[in-house]
Amino acid sequence: PEQARGQKVDHRSDLFSLGSLLYRLCCGRFAFDGDHAYAVVIAIGTETPVPARAANPDVPPAVADLIHALLEKDLGARVASANEVVARIAAVEAELERAPVAPARAPLPPEPPRADEPDSGIEELLALKADPAAAAGLSGRAVSVWRVVKR
Repeated sequence: PEQARGQKVDHRSDLFSLGSLLYRLCCGRFAFDGDHAYAVVIAIGTETPVPARAANPDVPPAVADLIHALLEKDLGARVASANEVVARIAAVEAELERAPVAPARAPLPPEPPRADEPDSGIEELLALKADPAAAAGLSGRAVSVWRVVKR
């Protein structure tokens, strides 16, 4: 949002982008959308996304909290570091491993591709969620993120 407003950016801008990616993976839709690129930029700078659990009730509350902390428009209120993100994902993963697994709901239908959207590779990431065998090539922190997102 600070970049959309022409303000100084730092590492927390990247964390905002991570929040946008996690929102897309968990909710099956964009956190910020519009009819054209400029409308999306305005939405990023001014709008609050639909809560992740409203978009997909299967998103664990702690994951939804992390997503919204990453999407915080106020730099001071946003997650401060990638280390904090890793720690929160590890905590969610540990919590989910202790909890019984609820039956999966039918997946949300995918959004139609937008004509102005470059191929971002999101389809491949969403395919990992649907195909655990495809995740065999992931390593390190990517496995932890994938485990949390796939639930």
